[in-house]
Amino acid sequence: MHLVSDMSAGNDEGQSAESADTSTGKKKVNPEAEGHWLRGNSLFDEGKFDEAVEEYTQAIDVDKEYSSAYFNRALNYAILKKSDLAKKDLQS
Repeated sequence: MHLVSDMSAGNDEGQSAESADTSTGKKKVNPEAEGHWLRGNSLFDEGKFDEAVEEYTQAIDVDKEYSSAYFNRALNYAILKKSDLAKKDLQS
């Protein structure tokens, strides 16, 4: 299984974690949300799926539209056999 792991960093506080940057075609990431997302990815790599879920949840709390955090949290939920929660995240 593969996490979403390629996001662009840096933006003004208050923007969506994945707001469009029309000059580059990439999405800007809220640094606080990205920090939680990156820690979640590291925890996933270590097999610490419950802790990864906590980090992705914190990323989502910072930005409710952070689709990469929802996807990665759903993947962790699936591994933890929490299919209802995984499905909910994938529908977000």
